[in-house]
Amino acid sequence: MKPIIFDVGGVLVDYQRDAMVDSITRECRAGSTFDAMVGIMTSLSLSEGHHTVDDLFSELVDQLGFVGTREKLTHYWVNSLGARDWVSEFISELGKRTTLFILSDTNEVHWSHIGAQLLDLNQFEKVFLSHELFMIKPDGHVFEHVLAEIDVAAEQCLFIDDTLGNVKMARSFGLQGHHFQTLERMTAAINLHLED
Repeated sequence: MKPIIFDVGGVLVDYQRDAMVDSITRECRAGSTFDAMVGIMTSLSLSEGHHTVDDLFSELVDQLGFVGTREKLTHYWVNSLGARDWVSEFISELGKRTTLFILSDTNEVHWSHIGAQLLDLNQFEKVFLSHELFMIKPDGHVFEHVLAEIDVAAEQCLFIDDTLGNVKMARSFGLQGHHFQTLERMTAAINLHLED
């Protein structure tokens, strides 16, 4: 078995974080900045499962005077994610050739939307999510955990992520790594991995 481990946001799903931050910031009091919004998001460690979007809503109201509703915030939050038209067929065909896994830095609200609207999770053998593991890439413990769970030698696995630092960390644990930039380059890397 030569499994492939996919990141989701920025690879299998389009993620427009900056547009989301801009939209939310426009609903805050005058003088609120993009950087202040990002700072709040970062401090809450949403992807590490320590806080929720409800906590984010409270912080935005208290610190930046957010005037929208909780539902409006959720709307902006989930609409930062979009389907990629090639993914469904690509994953379906690839699943006939090897075993597929997901390793994603995400949060509960994003993941619920992804599973309901954007990805057929039945195509994947197992899903590893940062907000359930309470750790995010590039923490090396993430890769140790995944390798232990799937019980496959690291060098037999191909890890694909759109963040180069995550790919470098995966390689340091012995995994094959591909930095996602285009579908064509990723397809070539996958074919090389499976034919090697």
